[in-house]
Amino acid sequence: MTDKGKMNKVDFVRKLMQQKGINESNFVLCLYSQPDLYFDYDTKGLKFHHKEWKFYYDLLESLVVKRGVVTMDGITVEAYVESQEQEFQDRYNQYGGYEIIKRGIEIVETSNVDTYYREIQRYNVLFNLIKFGYPVQEHWDEIAKKDLQQLSDYFESKMQDIFLNTTLGNDKVIDLMRGMDKMVVKANEGKMAGLPLTSKLMNGVQNGLRLGNITMLGAHSGVGKSFMTVLQHVIGCIQQNEPILIIANEEDADKWQQELLTFYINNKYPHAHFNKGRFYQGEFTKEELAMLNKGVVWYRSIRDNLVRFVSMNQFSMNKTISLIKQHAKAYDIKYFVLDTMKLDNDTTEKVGDNSWLQMQQNMVRLYNTIKESNLNVHVWVTTQLSKGKANSRFLDQSNIGIAKNIVDVASSVMLMRTLTNYEKDPKSDSKLIVKDSRGQEVNLNPDEEYVIIFWAKNRQGSIFDQVVLKVNRGENTFRDVGTCRLDRDLE
Repeated sequence: MTDKGKMNKVDFVRKLMQQKGINESNFVLCLYSQPDLYFDYDTKGLKFHHKEWKFYYDLLESLVVKRGVVTMDGITVEAYVESQEQEFQDRYNQYGGYEIIKRGIEIVETSNVDTYYREIQRYNVLFNLIKFGYPVQEHWDEIAKKDLQQLSDYFESKMQDIFLNTTLGNDKVIDLMRGMDKMVVKANEGKMAGLPLTSKLMNGVQNGLRLGNITMLGAHSGVGKSFMTVLQHVIGCIQQNEPILIIANEEDADKWQQELLTFYINNKYPHAHFNKGRFYQGEFTKEELAMLNKGVVWYRSIRDNLVRFVSMNQFSMNKTISLIKQHAKAYDIKYFVLDTMKLDNDTTEKVGDNSWLQMQQNMVRLYNTIKESNLNVHVWVTTQLSKGKANSRFLDQSNIGIAKNIVDVASSVMLMRTLTNYEKDPKSDSKLIVKDSRGQEVNLNPDEEYVIIFWAKNRQGSIFDQVVLKVNRGENTFRDVGTCRLDRDLE
């Protein structure tokens, strides 16, 4: 398409359509050649412009998903077609039947399937640009050779250029000595208070989750980051009738639903002792089913979409920021959970020294999106602590490891670990001294499970006190125990 200047718009679009059709056919033929590839590609938002290849894709989807076909052949395909209505059979024959599939499979290269998939997406973007009036033809020399990611970067840069002066215009210089009275009034009315954590002890240190800030929760694998997120934040949003969006990349919706139902049962029926491990065992008792159904009904009685959830197949900060922008603007959601913060894994780049710089830059981008002068929303981010310091008694930013600089833009950083048997043993020299609100020492039960929360950073309160909670991760319950002050380990 080098002679785009000599083409009229109709011919230009027709040429684009022709090239897109080649990629649509190659993509679909790859799936027929190797049907297991079907599960590698999300086509929900993928638009086919050529009816015949949309037809053949839908046919393959029915065979793979509904019939469980793992190898395509003429007999299998023809048998399915003959079981359908006459109109379906007529379209199949009109488009060339199985013969067109057979010939295509012989020449298509399945190793290029990812390229075909991305090219379809790229052409969809181009057609959308044309639809909304962007002069694609006039700028074809600039964008013709750009792949999907380069095209995204190109137009993102264009948009930044367009809004650059507008953005700068929002940065106002003010007289800091003026307006203090208004600030005092807002504070007195509670408008500066953040959404409280459900633990009164933790909230007494944290002083809420203020909008325009990032709160981080770090722990080693298996300690209970998601468990604590549900109990301290998600349940708090439900109790306050505050909408929240959970962006998850490690656990699916079923797991989060199990967490919520387990919490409901053991808080509604304290003597039930329902363990969420029962979800994996099945065959519920009548009593368990009754409690579960009551929990389902109770959550359904809450306003629709109070707790929204999205599970990422591959983590990407670009997608995360896009989701936050969309839900903050379209649905006025103020609170978000990102579980878990990690390296982008939607790229082909290898993990290396610069990968941690990417994480730091991603956190800066996230903060610039959610800060008070922009969307003014709050994000709760979970992260995994470094395996190299798994036995540390005192937790601080060094426990985050090589990626510790990701906390720079966070307003508060909570780090959590379980108490050791020595810390719970009243006769041990390592016994942890925990005091209640009256200053009285609390006796810990060696047979119970406790966690201790450190504040490695806290712009809204102290970092010197640690909070101890009694927890039951199987039953999704916790109880405030007291506070303590561990000395930092000096090396």
